[in-house]
Amino acid sequence: MKTRSSLLWISLSLDVVGLVLAALLATQFLHHSPALVLSADGMAFGLGFVLLAWFFGGYSFLRWPWMPFRHLVQRWLLVVGSALLLAVLAGWLLNVPVTAVWFHRSTLLILGLALGCWGVLMRCWLHPLARRQAALASARSPVAQQMSRADLSVPQASATAQRQLLLLLVAYHPSPLEVEQLQDCLAKLPPEVGYAVVVNDHQPGEPVNQLAAAADLFLANPDNPGYGRAVNRLVVSLGPLPPYIGVLNTDLSWEPGSFEQLLAWLQRHPQVSLAVPQILDEQGTPQKLCKHHPTVLGLFSRRFLPNGLKPGWLKRYDRWYVMADQNYEEVFEAPYLSGCCMLIRSEAFRRAGGFDERYFLYLEDADLTRSLARDGRCVHLPVASVVHGWGRGNYRNLGLMAVNLTSAWHYFRKWGWALW
Repeated sequence: MKTRSSLLWISLSLDVVGLVLAALLATQFLHHSPALVLSADGMAFGLGFVLLAWFFGGYSFLRWPWMPFRHLVQRWLLVVGSALLLAVLAGWLLNVPVTAVWFHRSTLLILGLALGCWGVLMRCWLHPLARRQAALASARSPVAQQMSRADLSVPQASATAQRQLLLLLVAYHPSPLEVEQLQDCLAKLPPEVGYAVVVNDHQPGEPVNQLAAAADLFLANPDNPGYGRAVNRLVVSLGPLPPYIGVLNTDLSWEPGSFEQLLAWLQRHPQVSLAVPQILDEQGTPQKLCKHHPTVLGLFSRRFLPNGLKPGWLKRYDRWYVMADQNYEEVFEAPYLSGCCMLIRSEAFRRAGGFDERYFLYLEDADLTRSLARDGRCVHLPVASVVHGWGRGNYRNLGLMAVNLTSAWHYFRKWGWALW
């Protein structure tokens, strides 16, 4: 927090310096006295500019460092343009004389060009510093620290230490049939593949308790912290992890040997940090769940617009967004992989700091995919498949829809507002 505050004051100070230099440049070009920079009009413009920069996210790269640089530039130019428009509006409302220096068109043009260039250059320098700071913050996350301590600890002859892959199951009141189906699949896992369970909003006597006997760890949360935070809690509680972990829903089933095939492929491709197998529906049809990075248009179209009301161009956009024309029988990289069954290299998960706990549900998989992509390839991996009893609960439940919208807000604030 202290480093972030220092970077904020550095950025703010540099912008004030840029504002003063731009004002001095304007007075030089227009042959006015530099003392006008300290006039009441000049000071009011400077204060208004700083407040606008704060309001429009001119310093968003500090809180959301993984926002693409082009989006930071867009925000900065929005700040500059808004400040100039407000100056023109203020001059018109106050009926200032045409001789007023700080409201003259030439002055505003020089200020706008100088401030635009200065801000872009400063963010080009400060953005990597903010990202380095964010990477250090990830390294200090509970997940990263616990995994680092576990790596340094004395190896123990525990079941987890002998695994090559540990499946982490996140449960929230699964039905008896769901538990029975899952238990049958877990019982056929080989010794090198184990599982652990975290239960949210655990109630005594739930059917999910049947999974505890053979689990490496069974963690019962009396509260409901959300999907990603539950996984983080489980990872912190486990101690040493095997080379690979899987993050799974409980409404999955698979054929014996599936995870052995997936693990063998991952071991032959150490440059892959995340893989998701072929996802089938209950009729055995492949589900095309890979997507491009979330966009405002993509989320809005898929959640709020009936397919029959969409124009042709929007239907084509939806197909592009969900990568519908990809051959799902082949391995390919995807910007956004489904979180229902993720296989992750443990070291990459540690460096990412685990799941971002600002997401309660939805888009935490998009966020994690994007974070892990900085560490390696993220691929759709159809060497084996799992069956997912998938349901779009958030389409029918207003509460879940609100959670979805909140997650979208967090995502776009972090990675930038991609409209389309």
